[in-house]
Amino acid sequence: MTIKQQGGIFGRNPTFNDVDVEGALSVTGVINSPIDIYEPFSSSDLGQIKDSLVLSGTEIGGINLSGGEGCAVLFKIPHGSNSSVEGARIAAPKASASDTNSRADLVFYTNNGTALSEAGRFNDTGNLAFPSGQGIDFSATSGTGTSELFSDYEEGSWSPTLTTDGTDFSSVTYDALTSGYYTKIGDLVVARGRLRTDAVTVGSASGNVLIGGLPFTVGGGATGRAPVLIGEAEDFSTNNPSGGRTVESSVTARLFYRSSANGAATSLPVSSIDTGANKNQASFTIIYRV
Repeated sequence: MTIKQQGGIFGRNPTFNDVDVEGALSVTGVINSPIDIYEPFSSSDLGQIKDSLVLSGTEIGGINLSGGEGCAVLFKIPHGSNSSVEGARIAAPKASASDTNSRADLVFYTNNGTALSEAGRFNDTGNLAFPSGQGIDFSATSGTGTSELFSDYEEGSWSPTLTTDGTDFSSVTYDALTSGYYTKIGDLVVARGRLRTDAVTVGSASGNVLIGGLPFTVGGGATGRAPVLIGEAEDFSTNNPSGGRTVESSVTARLFYRSSANGAATSLPVSSIDTGANKNQASFTIIYRV
């Protein structure tokens, strides 16, 4: 490594002014008052390193880099064709403003031509996270789809209900076995559920029976009709449902039954609901688009 000195003096503890470094600079220990390297953290960015450095010490400018004082190291990378423009940034801010346990995220920013914006981050639990609407872009592979961006994944639980497309039941008491779980990948939802009731007060209920409470609103138009796959159905009053379909732009799905093996699918009427305990049991899967 060559250091070109424009000012300052050499000694046991030399100081330098306006130093140009040719080659890589490796620092072990503390850099005192590195005005041209380190700048104090602002309210939005806790700090920055202007030039690429290899830091093997624990401090820079007297600030602890280990996170014990809640600080961060931030690299500013100049634009490839215009060095006066910041092209990208790498930051390690605290995981949260109130954090006192030395946790930090590693955040990547890119310049979209107007301003820097977050492109993604490794959070303090080690997971890769993207801002809403962004994700993994597969457009490098040829395809004819409308989108090749993988931007959403979610798992969770939901609570299936019995409802109608007319006047609803006065009350429904659900058995402890009633439960639902879902997985959402992009705009596709796989909702699995089990229903069983311990009491139903029909009251003035009318119309046909629906499953309600789907975890996401069903899409509209041509994509709004998706099948309800029933693996088991028993203990209904008259007709056990054999299938169904989702209702467009809603969080419900119709239930159907067949009066004969080859009969047409008919909407399940309210009269098919049993009012007793451990009744109206169905296990099903609904796969639909939002």
